[in-house]
Amino acid sequence: MANKIANIDYLCVIREKNGKSIFETIDIPVSIELVSILEGMVVNKNATVLDMQSQMNIAFKENERKSINYVSPHAYGSSFIDITFYPDSYTFERYNQMLSEKKELLTSEYANQNKKLMEARPIDYNQGLQKYLDSKLEEYQQNLKNNYLRQAKRYICAHNYTLTLVRAKSTGDIRMYSTDTLGWSDFDYKVTNDITIHLGTNFGYGSSSYFRLNLKYKGVDILPYSYMVKYFEANRRDLLRYTRLYEVAHDSWNIAFSFVEETANLAASSAQDFLEKWVLNEIKEMVYGLHGILENPDFHINDMLNKSGKRADCGYLSVRNMYSWEKSRYGVYPEEMTMAIQAEKITGALDFLGNLSALSKMIPNIDGFISEIKEMAIAIVPKLEGMMAQIEEKVAILQEQKASKEVRLEAIKKALEPHEKEIDRIYAARPAEQKNWTRMAYASEYASKHKEYAINKGIADELGSTISRLSEDIRMRESFSRNLKECRGRVVSAGLLKDTTLAA
Repeated sequence: MANKIANIDYLCVIREKNGKSIFETIDIPVSIELVSILEGMVVNKNATVLDMQSQMNIAFKENERKSINYVSPHAYGSSFIDITFYPDSYTFERYNQMLSEKKELLTSEYANQNKKLMEARPIDYNQGLQKYLDSKLEEYQQNLKNNYLRQAKRYICAHNYTLTLVRAKSTGDIRMYSTDTLGWSDFDYKVTNDITIHLGTNFGYGSSSYFRLNLKYKGVDILPYSYMVKYFEANRRDLLRYTRLYEVAHDSWNIAFSFVEETANLAASSAQDFLEKWVLNEIKEMVYGLHGILENPDFHINDMLNKSGKRADCGYLSVRNMYSWEKSRYGVYPEEMTMAIQAEKITGALDFLGNLSALSKMIPNIDGFISEIKEMAIAIVPKLEGMMAQIEEKVAILQEQKASKEVRLEAIKKALEPHEKEIDRIYAARPAEQKNWTRMAYASEYASKHKEYAINKGIADELGSTISRLSEDIRMRESFSRNLKECRGRVVSAGLLKDTTLAA
């Protein structure tokens, strides 16, 4: 597969063979002869874009010249792209009209640029005009051919992909296939009697693009529970909806289909082994990890700190390790951030209860894990509330300090007002040769001659910096408090505690 690209060079399929799900690739034809002819015409000065379109029209019947919803060769994460259209075509009359219009435009441009030459040396002007027209018209015709070749190659690729897909689907043993659709695309594939795969893609929409896969076993979503505790950041909304969330890239088809092949075959050969690997092990890892976070948070957080800056190693885009700025934040707020991590992980696991209850019909001992999750969520509430109270007290102190600094700063600013007005007057009256000088330069010179101003200005700047630091400290602590309040709310929403049990 080296240097080959999914949906351009080959189609990915899951084929049923002897009761097994096999990930295979089917080569997509490249129409070497047609492409070679078109490329040859591009470099042949005697060939025109009309010759190129004649070759395309010979290769594709009129009823085949339809637009195709096909993204490639563009990157899936690109934006402002369109579906694939049959290359632009021109009649002989229209083509000659275009050349004539271009010639008129070029003649006018040359005349505007060489008026003096036209008047002084008409012969030289005419010779120069002819050379200019020959060069620019050749360039224009070459651009038409280059653009046609680009459109033609994309259309040929799209057409061959479509034919390959249609033929593959007609064989009857294809359970799943890769797609290359611009915009929203949702497909459900019944891979086995028990395994259903939902593939959702949105290619060609920049940051809004996505590549999602969800695996259902006997109608129940199989989710990546362990990711909740494996990574510093885990988007619970995505973890609750998708088995895998891949990079928006062509190679993700290979990763996704390999995953489907492995899981489907395991489920078909041994339901017990499948449930053990993809369900029970995932749940165990999550629950054991939650115990570690609750009982020994320092070890868990140090592991996160050691992975700072590293990408997630699972291919799931909604989970990641700690960024460097988050590591720095932990250094400033170790207690608050430790509590926030504990609360977020443990109460976040409550969102899985519905799915876990559905799985308990297949795996009876899951009920024990459900009970453990609930117990841990209840157990963390007193610590969570204690931290919220501690933050509230600290914020009150910080706000009082900030208010005191602001009163003092206001008094200093009033003392500085006459000086600032004088600096403004001097700056406004600066001589012409000093118009590029900044006000700061005049303020600095003024301070060197007025000690009282210099002292008060220094005090004001220091107070301003202190107030900014206090404001940021307050903002951060209030952010932690809101996060903890949200975590506490999850425990209430899960019916584990009544509102009256918790502080308002």
